[in-house]
Amino acid sequence: MTVGCGAWHVPLYSELLNNRSGNSNAAQRIAVLEVCVAVLGRERIGLVLGDREFVGRIWLK
Repeated sequence: MTVGCGAWHVPLYSELLNNRSGNSNAAQRIAVLEVCVAVLGRERIGLVLGDREFVGRIWLK
């Protein structure tokens, strides 16, 4: 998770996953987003970006 304005972004949170597949699952993605919401508050999050692994309807809800 980073916060930023324009070209400047500062990392606030990262997590190393302990799995052998190399990909996160829906539960892990939900957990990361819950941390983001807890730290920043839902009303302060303007945009969520993810790479190609961040797909699926379950966690996006």
